[in-house]
Amino acid sequence: VLELLQPMSAIAGRRAIFMGAYYLEKHHQGEGILISGIDGVEGGNVVILGGGNAAVNSADMAIGINANVYILELNEDRIKYLEDRYKGKNVNVISSTTENLEKYIQIADIFVSTILIPGAKPPKLVKEYMVKTMRPGSIIIDISIDQGGTVETIEHYTTHDDATFIKHDVIHYAVPNMPGAV
Repeated sequence: VLELLQPMSAIAGRRAIFMGAYYLEKHHQGEGILISGIDGVEGGNVVILGGGNAAVNSADMAIGINANVYILELNEDRIKYLEDRYKGKNVNVISSTTENLEKYIQIADIFVSTILIPGAKPPKLVKEYMVKTMRPGSIIIDISIDQGGTVETIEHYTTHDDATFIKHDVIHYAVPNMPGAV
């Protein structure tokens, strides 16, 4: 199972940034920003909850398009690894606490939850009150939706054909098996 999980997580992490950038467009009811920015206009903010394989792949994609990246991670050894990996890049690695989650979710244009507990349902770490503080038109992508997800405001799956819904003016992307599209 782990042999399959790693590439699937990598694909989901990478697709999360593509999908987030796509749904940020105005005609998808997004903020209407270009997450990469352009000369003279700073890139948007990608906040990633978790620091595992899916998170690293999300961060790599977000860095590649010049977004500002924030990774919230709990494990001290993993924090050190992430800090070393992204030294000199536009990445901030932050200790994952409720207070930091409350703070950084507010600045997220794209919020990606990558929490996975193999063989178990993850806890609902992203509470509804946190989602209500997000910018209108920002997007949440819950990669762990296959196992039940970590976002309290995601009460149902979406599909590749009907991938999003809006709650509290925030776009929610909750497609299980994100890698299935590619």
